[in-house]
Amino acid sequence: SLVPMANILIPTDFSDNSMHAAEYAVKLFGAKGNSFVLLHTYIDVSVADPVMPSMAREMMVVSEEGLQDFATRLISRTGVEGVKQEVRYGFLESVVNEIAASAGCQLVVMGKRGKGGSAFFGSNTTRLINRSHVPVLAVPETAALKKVERILLADDHDDILPSQLTILK
Repeated sequence: SLVPMANILIPTDFSDNSMHAAEYAVKLFGAKGNSFVLLHTYIDVSVADPVMPSMAREMMVVSEEGLQDFATRLISRTGVEGVKQEVRYGFLESVVNEIAASAGCQLVVMGKRGKGGSAFFGSNTTRLINRSHVPVLAVPETAALKKVERILLADDHDDILPSQLTILK
């Protein structure tokens, strides 16, 4: 384990890319002695269209079942301990910031793109990189599950608190 007691938030859309990112996080920080929070968010499209019936209840059930399956697969693949699951209604970046603050997460680890597989970085990843209050590690789907040798730190010329770099060190 590279960091004593890391607390990592892993958003997932249940895709292969997000599973790869989750496995990468476990490999990077270690399967034991850390906390991993798996997060899935959903939005009810009927909110934007009053003619559509609400699917919020069904979406929540499907999300909870999907996250349970994702967690089970991650545990069986990696032997990871300390996995928590959160299914939340809302926009990904808002929910991530809320959970990161309340759970004391030091880092978000996610795939650089999700199910859609479009673009160099997916839209959720791009929005989260721009709006997250904690550092985001966007893992390419081709990244080898091995020790990190190089780190690219993007600089937006905004203030960086020393505590935000602790996990990087």
